[in-house]
Amino acid sequence: MSNDFDEADIRWLQLEDNDIESLITAAEFYEDRFLGYKTSFTSFVAVKNRDEFKKINLIKKLLDTFQQKLPIPPHYKKTKRGSISQIQVVNLVYCGGDARGPIQTAAFNLPNSQKIRQEFGSKKVLIYNIMEAKFNSIMANIAKKVLSENDLTKVTFHSYFNFILMHEISHELGIGFIKDDSGKLYEVSYFLKDLYNVIEEMKADVMGISLLSYLIKECYLTDCNYVEIVTTYLVSLLRSMRFGKENAHGLASLIQWNFLSKMEVVIGDKNSLNLVIDLQKFDSVTESLLTLILTLQGEGDYDKSSDFVKSHSFMDDNLKFYLQKIEDLPVDIYPYFTVAGEKKIET
Repeated sequence: MSNDFDEADIRWLQLEDNDIESLITAAEFYEDRFLGYKTSFTSFVAVKNRDEFKKINLIKKLLDTFQQKLPIPPHYKKTKRGSISQIQVVNLVYCGGDARGPIQTAAFNLPNSQKIRQEFGSKKVLIYNIMEAKFNSIMANIAKKVLSENDLTKVTFHSYFNFILMHEISHELGIGFIKDDSGKLYEVSYFLKDLYNVIEEMKADVMGISLLSYLIKECYLTDCNYVEIVTTYLVSLLRSMRFGKENAHGLASLIQWNFLSKMEVVIGDKNSLNLVIDLQKFDSVTESLLTLILTLQGEGDYDKSSDFVKSHSFMDDNLKFYLQKIEDLPVDIYPYFTVAGEKKIET
């Protein structure tokens, strides 16, 4: 009745051992293209996937280590973030509202309020059956169009799942608050306004792949390897940028691709037909990009952020060529929910 969801969000965060994960709230800012302040109503109903939950407990213990490893000035690392947060793996049985949009959510990290996160943490929910459907229906088919036959095996579901996991964890890390000229503390989104979602999704992608690289090199994860995560990440960028520039994830993917192309990490032209990746440059270039993104958030400079977004929002001939190769593939999945015993009617 009050349109204030803080108490409900806090109580949702305190639920841990429930088998049914249900969220009904006003959550994401994506639809507000004016200032990026107003949230949309959304709902999820899912069942816990206990089998895929085992690796999560190990990663949860490393959240503060991740924060300390970030390429940001020391004063941003003083606050421990994420140590009390939950990570859940679920299978979706119903979604509605903002979650029922044209692009199906594969994972979410809520609530978005930095005030609640600082005191109560957040809950990262990975929707396993949606991820699996996206990978089998779209990712695998994109790989067949843009990679050589020898590289097809390098795009794996475990790499895709782990990347999304680290993407959602990365939303919890980094810089949450900065001060204005008078010394008053505000959330980063207050300063970046409508650009915040794009910058934040970029941060989560780049930080996510950087942390995933660390986990593999330190042997914390063994179900995928370094070559697989890098290749899968780049194919995932092609998948996401097809959502369009009006979508925060789509624009964030386009910017990352252009930055990596400029630094010659992604090498591809119309003559070779297939994408080639410079693995030796990948880690150093992604760390440079992550530093740049975190600096934009730390400074809260709207104009500088706008210049960066605009300067990397183009599509050159090479990128257009690869997008044309996959234009006949589905952009996303759209689940159909049925009541037990109900027959699906094809239309």
